[in-house]
Amino acid sequence: MKIEEILKKSGSTEFLYYKSGGIIFSSGDAPINHFYLNNGDIKLISKQGYIKQLIFGNRHCGEGIADFMIFTDDVYPLTAVALSDCEIFKIAIVDYLLLMDEHPEISAEMLRSMSKILYHNVQLSDIYFIQDSAEKLISFMNYLKRNETDQRLYSFQIYLTRKEIASLVRLRVETVIRTIKKLEKQKLLKIINRKIFY
Repeated sequence: MKIEEILKKSGSTEFLYYKSGGIIFSSGDAPINHFYLNNGDIKLISKQGYIKQLIFGNRHCGEGIADFMIFTDDVYPLTAVALSDCEIFKIAIVDYLLLMDEHPEISAEMLRSMSKILYHNVQLSDIYFIQDSAEKLISFMNYLKRNETDQRLYSFQIYLTRKEIASLVRLRVETVIRTIKKLEKQKLLKIINRKIFY
């Protein structure tokens, strides 16, 4: 049985709706509940003031949000923000742990998910060490495009803003903009209506 089906049948699950930009939880909040994304996309960020923001990753439909917090007594180190309108399952961590005991497939899926996230974080960390900004952006776009069936040039749209790309690859926004223009002149990517196609 799928996790979504188990959560829907559980009497202790709430269904929450968030508009784009809505805060699911904030850094410093105590993790009392587990959140599972049924529809939509969210980003996990670390904020410093109103301007500086570091993106730690995105979560998509069918994924838990900050699964690792189920097993710690610490507060959230990140803020979860809806990138689109979202439907989220909310369940008390205590009840979720009981469901995990009753349905071992939940534990297996969570381990797969956390392993995948850890793997991707290691891959991204390799990109951080690249010094050349063009090489860094090409490596990052290859990383984003890696699972696409269509690998032709310009076939993949990057759904991230320049600011989000800068945050993810640890470059300044100005450097990202300048490098993207340079890569476009080299015909390694294409800009159509301010969207990047790689």
